[in-house]
Amino acid sequence: MNRWQQIEVEAAEIFESDGYYAGAESRREITKPREPLTPDLVLLRDYHVAELLGIGVRTVWAKASSGEIPKPIHVGRLAKWRRKDIEAWLAKRR
Repeated sequence: MNRWQQIEVEAAEIFESDGYYAGAESRREITKPREPLTPDLVLLRDYHVAELLGIGVRTVWAKASSGEIPKPIHVGRLAKWRRKDIEAWLAKRR
């Protein structure tokens, strides 16, 4: 085992002993806690839109790029969708 593999093993042991990985399926879940989708949210992140539409986050971006769903607005460096735009789009489709 080389030095880097040894460091990875030691780090994994430390994280597991602290419960850091408890219930996490991916590293993203560990490093970026997600805000839950609540009715009072006016601006939605990509994962909120994905949850509302029942599709994956990558599919949200693909559909936004192709114009199938409303395009997001940019708030600083974040792309967010207006909830009313998504709900209007959903109502129009049904």
